[in-house]
Amino acid sequence: MTEEFYAAVKKEIAEYQERADYFIQSGCQSPAVLERWALKIQGLEQHKRHYEQVLRRELDGLDDDFNTLKFLGQELQARAQSIRFQKQKAT
Repeated sequence: MTEEFYAAVKKEIAEYQERADYFIQSGCQSPAVLERWALKIQGLEQHKRHYEQVLRRELDGLDDDFNTLKFLGQELQARAQSIRFQKQKAT
């Protein structure tokens, strides 16, 4: 999912750069066209920011899940050591 988004946005950025450069180099005199493209660039930035926020939230949730899993893994390890100790003690 992340790689697909990254590739799509990279492509879109390249297209927007190309268009913006064209308008600048050609001396475009249409305020409506220039403003429309400026708004498109801002929209892409907002889309990127939104995606980053979603990804951060998801990663934070994943960190919480991993912390719980690590705790459970430590509990399993402690129990395994306790059982081994009890068996050694019994023999």
